[in-house]
Amino acid sequence: MLATWPPSRSTLAGLALALSASCAAAPREVEREVDGNVDPILAETGSAVRAERAANLRMPRTTAEVQLDGQAGGSTVEPDSPAPETLALGLTDSLDIAYRTNRSMIDRREDLYLTAVGLTSVRHDFQPQIGALLGYALNGSSDGPRTESATAAYDISQILGTGGSLSLGAGTAWSTTQGSGGGDAYSSVLSLQLAQPLLRGSGYAVTHESLVQAERDMIYAIRSFLLFQEGFSITVADRYYGLVRQQKTLDVQRESMDVSTFGRRKAEAMFSIGRASQIEVLRARRQELEDENRLIEAEEGYQITLDEFKVFLGIDTSTVLEIIPMEPPFTEVDWDVESAIEAAFENRLDYLTVKDRLEDSARNLRLAADTLRSDLDFTAGYTLASDAEDKFADQDLDRSAWSAGLVWRPALDRVDEKNSYRAAQIRHQRTVRELEEFEDNMIIGIRNDFRQIVRIRQSVEIQRELIADQEKNLRKAQIEFDQGTASNRDVVDAQQSLVGALNDLIDERVNYEITRLHLLQDLGILFVDENGVWTEP
Repeated sequence: MLATWPPSRSTLAGLALALSASCAAAPREVEREVDGNVDPILAETGSAVRAERAANLRMPRTTAEVQLDGQAGGSTVEPDSPAPETLALGLTDSLDIAYRTNRSMIDRREDLYLTAVGLTSVRHDFQPQIGALLGYALNGSSDGPRTESATAAYDISQILGTGGSLSLGAGTAWSTTQGSGGGDAYSSVLSLQLAQPLLRGSGYAVTHESLVQAERDMIYAIRSFLLFQEGFSITVADRYYGLVRQQKTLDVQRESMDVSTFGRRKAEAMFSIGRASQIEVLRARRQELEDENRLIEAEEGYQITLDEFKVFLGIDTSTVLEIIPMEPPFTEVDWDVESAIEAAFENRLDYLTVKDRLEDSARNLRLAADTLRSDLDFTAGYTLASDAEDKFADQDLDRSAWSAGLVWRPALDRVDEKNSYRAAQIRHQRTVRELEEFEDNMIIGIRNDFRQIVRIRQSVEIQRELIADQEKNLRKAQIEFDQGTASNRDVVDAQQSLVGALNDLIDERVNYEITRLHLLQDLGILFVDENGVWTEP
């Protein structure tokens, strides 16, 4: 039976279904195919990585091995490794090093530099733009003469303050044909062109907006960097005083440990002569162990904080740091709160930036409104040209031409521009709200700074009185214990209360100075020099 041609629609549909069924793979088949390609890669690469890791594995040496190597005259230090550097740091030293080597500070300086680089590019766009070109061409064919030509052109253009552009161009061309008896041919042209929008796009504000914004962004970047410097100096001070605080805490803890050890020995001595009970000896021993444990924890915490400070400063972690303890000064703050708020509104760099950004938003809104206008452009040109001459010096720019015209495009389709204008309105309204919120937060923040200053100052006075009371209480408890009228529990409790009060006083002294520095920054009267040291007017 012979097939009919052309085949019927039902036959074609059947063939299409059969072909589709034969080509489409089942999901399980696809999964098996992909797994078959991937699994060998995972197995091979995984085995290679594990083998390389095992081959290069290095185990640390045991303490016994290191000691044995030292007794044999060996050295665990590489021959070329220099001895760790020792740095003694006070607050000024810490600020100086942090400003030079802290990674975040370096990043911010680079960001500021890149902002300035971007400004130079934008400024260049509004300077005269100069261009030149030289060209040479050689053409030939198997049945024709060979021709040579060269072109030289120069142009200069400038964006005008009126929103227009002015360009001046000059060019000359040379050509010659070999084998046809023709000679050289020179021609030159000089042209001047002006394009000036009269409605949409006209004026300095429109054409120079990118330059204006870039200049203002540079100011914002400088302000932001100065604010970062101020906050960074406070952070350095906070970290430095934190280490000093831990040093003081260690000193207090060591003194407490000495007192506990003395108390335990004293309890044992009094127990031996029958003037103290066994439970008092056990209590003194427990107190000594607890103080020893607290001392170990404090020393470990100090070393951890010291290592973190090295990373923060950006120095080698093998450097040995010696923190020179300098207690923070206690500078009285005696400003009227409302007067301070008024000063902040005049001084704060971040507030000035927020206000300036509101001006930027208003300017962008005006620019968006400009796009809704019709286009009316004026163009003019004047050209001088020469006829082709066989000598370059014989050229005479005696052929002139000029042109002038107006082109009007009515504002018929401005859907995108209207949408952009509406978006600019919303952004402007949002910027107004952001300014209002910033002002409210400024006021709340400054008042909170003053409240914290008052609270910490009162706490410092309370801690001083409490320390005096706890010292008296400790002396009283020791005398009564010596007389046998009180147990050593009273001595232990009094000692712990005194230790807590001393630590709290250190904490509050540091908190006061850091809060005071934040207040100066919030008022806009904290100035930082190039070494990170702050000054106050």
